[in-house]
Amino acid sequence: MNSDEVGHDPVEGGEAFGEILLRERAKAPPATYLPLPVLGAPPDFGPLARALGEGRLEMNALEAPGWRPAKAILTLYRLADRIAAAVGAAYPESRCKEGCSGCCSYPTAFFLVPPREWEAIRDWTDTHWDRAARQRFSDRYRRTHGPHRLALWLAESVMRLPWNLHLRPGALSLSCPFLEDNRCSIHPVRPLLCRTYGSFAVRDAWRRDIEAYACSWQADTLDEAFMGGKGRPALPSVNRLHDLRVRHGGGSGRTLARWIRLNWPWRSDGCA
Repeated sequence: MNSDEVGHDPVEGGEAFGEILLRERAKAPPATYLPLPVLGAPPDFGPLARALGEGRLEMNALEAPGWRPAKAILTLYRLADRIAAAVGAAYPESRCKEGCSGCCSYPTAFFLVPPREWEAIRDWTDTHWDRAARQRFSDRYRRTHGPHRLALWLAESVMRLPWNLHLRPGALSLSCPFLEDNRCSIHPVRPLLCRTYGSFAVRDAWRRDIEAYACSWQADTLDEAFMGGKGRPALPSVNRLHDLRVRHGGGSGRTLARWIRLNWPWRSDGCA
């Protein structure tokens, strides 16, 4: 969904991260790089304003040298969660709530996960899952993803090409390997893309358009909130968070399905 102009040209980078823009009506949720709230903003938007102001400082800190990579990734996760929670509070109509797994299936759930995000998942599961949970996961993975091994490899290869290619919906009938009983089994260490989807906007690097970064259900819900005439804050931009993900991610990634296939730590237990 492309937004109308929001009154000024958003500034790239962190200096403009933080402003609450209010719009009476909009064809689509406007997006901007959100500095401090405008005077007179409704009190319900106070938590979002504070989260954005604190987020700007934390992102500046994450750009400084000397961060231990694993700690940087976990700090980035906590920052994204706080902002997403504040967006949810500003939009009580939001569909992105516990129990919804609408974005956990192909192609939305098919993206490249950098090495350090995968390491966080691997370390967490190794600590928190017992052998029964590991075996249950392994059995499910073999059943759901095993028959699609070649297709998954080809799809990942296409994603690595230096063009802005998008996977066709319906090409694979698969969900995220970690989705169990319609819930995320690795929720505390889920990747950054999972944490930000539906609560942020994105500026497309190719077309320079600003779009709602959400599934169609969530985007339509946000659009209806804007059209209600009450005035709503613009969604925060996800771009800078993604830049930090690249900075601290440890290089080129793989899809979760490929990480599991190539690097699953439980093979020694006979579970993969």
